[in-house]
Amino acid sequence: MRLAIVLGVAVLMTRAAAAWAVCASTAACLQAIEESQRATRSLSAQVVQTKHLSLLAEPLVSRGRFAFKAPDQVLWQLDDPKVTVRIDRQGVHLQDVPNAETEVAALAQFGEMMRDMSGMFTGSLARVQRTFDVVASGDAQAIHVRMTPRSEQWQRMLRSLELAFAMPDLIMHTIHIDEALGDSLDIVFSDVHRNDAAAEAMLAAGSVSDVASPSDQRQQRMEKARPAGPPAGPHE
Repeated sequence: MRLAIVLGVAVLMTRAAAAWAVCASTAACLQAIEESQRATRSLSAQVVQTKHLSLLAEPLVSRGRFAFKAPDQVLWQLDDPKVTVRIDRQGVHLQDVPNAETEVAALAQFGEMMRDMSGMFTGSLARVQRTFDVVASGDAQAIHVRMTPRSEQWQRMLRSLELAFAMPDLIMHTIHIDEALGDSLDIVFSDVHRNDAAAEAMLAAGSVSDVASPSDQRQQRMEKARPAGPPAGPHE
């Protein structure tokens, strides 16, 4: 479930193209965000993820990287625990994840939500607003967006997402997620690169060819378990 939440967060990361004045209403704030996304071709950033668990006194902190390339490539890498997640039109690809098949199955129901959230990248927020109740406001520091899922199925996964787009360039700075079971997740983005070679290089380094699909992983396990044949005899 945590991985699914992270992936859903993974599709919200973005940076704006121009500065906007403080917005006075939800409609005006969303229009500012919508206009800001249209020039985005690629993004990359450093991330710090802090997971607050109700059963633990201390939060779990992970660091990593994020990259996006239009129209549909997303890469999310965490250093500890080591996790690489690649999303593209073929689906979700996992690397360095035990029981990847189980994780992919758990992510299946999250796919539709991720597609709905993708409007934050493309500048088309109509689908986002059909899926979420959205309230937005602006101040001198940021535009703040609160998204509450309408679907009962998705409400079982999370209560709300709160996004902060930092002024003056409306760069996505923080995301706060309240999960349905009482845990929460905070993500802070820094060193954001937009429309340059950084995202391209990161995506190339974490290409799908480097990320084994569940069927590939199953075949690899079968090959490792297969008994070795007798040594070949000498050539005549």
